[in-house]
Amino acid sequence: MLQTNRYVMAGISVACALGIGFIMQGGLDGLLGGGDTPTRRIVTEAPATVSSGDRSGAAQPDPEAPAVQITRVERTANAPAPRDPDTPAQLATPGPRETSTSARAPDASPDAQTRPTAAAQEECSVGMEAEPQAAATVALSLDAPCQPNARVTIHHNGMMFTDVTDADGNLSLTVPALASQAVFIAALDNSEGAVAMADVPSLDRFDRIVLQWKGQEGIELHAMEFSDDYDGPGHVWSKAERSPEAAESGEGGFLVTLGDAGMDGALQAEVYTFPAAATKRSGDVDMSVEAEVTEGNCGKEIEAQTIEVHRGTAPRVQDVTVFVPDCDAVGDFLVLKNLIEDLKIASN
Repeated sequence: MLQTNRYVMAGISVACALGIGFIMQGGLDGLLGGGDTPTRRIVTEAPATVSSGDRSGAAQPDPEAPAVQITRVERTANAPAPRDPDTPAQLATPGPRETSTSARAPDASPDAQTRPTAAAQEECSVGMEAEPQAAATVALSLDAPCQPNARVTIHHNGMMFTDVTDADGNLSLTVPALASQAVFIAALDNSEGAVAMADVPSLDRFDRIVLQWKGQEGIELHAMEFSDDYDGPGHVWSKAERSPEAAESGEGGFLVTLGDAGMDGALQAEVYTFPAAATKRSGDVDMSVEAEVTEGNCGKEIEAQTIEVHRGTAPRVQDVTVFVPDCDAVGDFLVLKNLIEDLKIASN
């Protein structure tokens, strides 16, 4: 039987030392929801640190064990996360617009004599529309007719992910909103872009958690609804995403994966949503971040970020650095517990 190990990192609070339990879990079939092989767990202890403030002053990890560092970042509801140096600069956020609006960014070429004609500019102009959908999500439609198969980065309230247009320069996707007045910015690699806005008043009915990162880091967001286990129906993750309609009806949460993992250095995100105002059950939703130890990340650091929005409140942002074990642990999983606070659910 193929063995997989899960190292469980249990954080207590920011700016305090904590214990990290390394739980060795067997049975890949059980993790994926199949097979009848029981899970075997062996627990040991090892030190780690959690720190706030300037990352350069954080304590260094025990060289014999992986660790996690957390930096809590205070930001206003519409403040973006620090811009990745490899992504285009964000366009200026527009003033208030009507619900479901779109905007086209003008050509900013400094040489007026080399600009295309007005007709050509109109034919190649980039536009985007945003339409509210079920469970406080927004349907985005990007139209860039002269940018087929082009890389585009979507920015929304600190969340960023990279996708690609189709052969006609179009991109359509559904994005969970992180603000009731949701502004979306699309930035193409040629410095063109567009802005759209949608009114999402239903956001205050949901709890929403974002995990975002860059590249092939092998990390995942997991929710165990009402403390279910890996092979249970309450385990929501990228292989069991559910639909927004399930949350709209109060049945349970759902997860959306954003970003094209096939592109080099793509920004990616996973967003979990739970219908806090509509559920008929009481209990906990256990949240965790898992990182698979791969040939690409073993012995290195993984940098990620979490954003939490609870029933429409201002987002809480954390920058996270995970120290991955050496390459002899390839195939194992780090389970970062208490990195995201578990959801306490009361029935309605």
